[in-house]
Amino acid sequence: MNIKQAAEQSGVSARNIRYYEQAGLLTPARNPENEYRIYSQADVRALKLIRMLRMLDLPLPTIQSVLRGEQ
Repeated sequence: MNIKQAAEQSGVSARNIRYYEQAGLLTPARNPENEYRIYSQADVRALKLIRMLRMLDLPLPTIQSVLRGEQ
């Protein structure tokens, strides 16, 4: 799915999705033909978790630890 579809399914804006990618919280696959991002259902679940943890005011490094399974 593309970034628009991932944003709709996760409730996270496309702008925030790009920000989370730059912060290293999310790494979607890339289409080899055109380098577009390809989001999986696992990416959408991660975005939903990120959104929930941000609502709890957790900082990004802590969220990254949670996503890695360290916390």
